[in-house]
Amino acid sequence: MLFLPPPLMSRHLRAGHIDGYCVDEPWNSETILAGDGWSPVTSADLSQGHPEKVLLISDQFVMDRKDETVRLVAAMLDACKLCQDPAFRNQLIEILAMKQYTGSSPEVLGNSLGTRFEAGQRAHDAASIHVFHGRGVNAPTVEKASWVMSGLRAAGSLPDITGVSLSRLYREDLFHAACQLAAGE
Repeated sequence: MLFLPPPLMSRHLRAGHIDGYCVDEPWNSETILAGDGWSPVTSADLSQGHPEKVLLISDQFVMDRKDETVRLVAAMLDACKLCQDPAFRNQLIEILAMKQYTGSSPEVLGNSLGTRFEAGQRAHDAASIHVFHGRGVNAPTVEKASWVMSGLRAAGSLPDITGVSLSRLYREDLFHAACQLAAGE
């Protein structure tokens, strides 16, 4: 099995070392805009509203530092809300273009973070590609936990563990406490 870090995939595709790859942005857009490849489908096309990333915190950390955990989740929710704001997108692109983050050009980042996603074979509305905030988007639910766990098991990345309560993994109590904190209650 070959493992390539996402920033190297475009270069290896161009050199003919690989025939294709599946990776998150901005690495897809880098290949597309260079004319070296195209995106047949986005993850939003395959599973609209799917969880893309999770914040994973150990039980011990939560037990020892519950208030800090709630503040961390509240800060993440605030950041997600800001990233969803179209008025912030240009600034988000500038931040992500910094070398310490992606180092990608604003043009490449703007391909998926802007209003129109050029996929190589076609272009479409980019609004569904990155959904950072909205009703139910960030809420940790048992349904989302089940979806993630099933995918990890199907990929062979997680053994079939029985008896683990998904509500212990996706802490709705912490989420609701963070929502109250973020709302200033």
